[in-house]
Amino acid sequence: MKSTISFNLKKYRKEKKMTQQEMAQALFVTPQAVSKWERGDSLPDISLVPQIARLFQISISDLWAEEAELVVSPIETLNQMSHGLIEDEIVSQVILELDSVTQISELTMSFDFFMLLTDRQKEQVVSAIIDSPYSDGMIEDFYYYLSSKQKEKMVMELLENQRYLALESIIPMMSRLIRTKVLEGTIRDQARDFLEELFPFLNYSQKEWLVQCVKLKTIPMSVLDNYLTFFTESQREELIKYEED
Repeated sequence: MKSTISFNLKKYRKEKKMTQQEMAQALFVTPQAVSKWERGDSLPDISLVPQIARLFQISISDLWAEEAELVVSPIETLNQMSHGLIEDEIVSQVILELDSVTQISELTMSFDFFMLLTDRQKEQVVSAIIDSPYSDGMIEDFYYYLSSKQKEKMVMELLENQRYLALESIIPMMSRLIRTKVLEGTIRDQARDFLEELFPFLNYSQKEWLVQCVKLKTIPMSVLDNYLTFFTESQREELIKYEED
């Protein structure tokens, strides 16, 4: 159940322009824990509350402060629904609201209503969000609610448009298959800054694919120079051999 602190955690994180992963790293917890806090599935341990307040540069009481006289938007209307099918007309109103966004603070919202949408409605809302120039920091918020097929479709669209900031926030949640496709696209586009964020999450076979790319001269060894520590000893030996060549 959504709580005041759940809403405030997300609000203050967005104001600081932090991803769930960055917040988790600062508090030495997992991104999944932060996600659960913001969805209202659990609350942060009481010992973490002072650290959270310092991280956001607010008082502890601010975390429990309620918003006064909130205007109920179509999105909030959806979040108040607990069961039943959602009419297409309401979804259309949500899309219009997303289209009218003019600043990033307007995109601080909950996506619990995704559980009630049909696949077609989800795709409509996702397309509207992706089209917003302010949505990079919120992609992680609804990624959880999508099917595997929808996740792949969205990630491929973000990759095609080189939306690396949005992709960065969902790296820990990507499946092995999706992460492999993202790796291939990153190498193809020579997006070295994003590769640095992606590397810690690659498995052995994905790094082995990179070794083979160097062998086949699909990518120059210089692309991987800064990441040798992420490879196994045998993989490093192979790469160094080609670097010497």
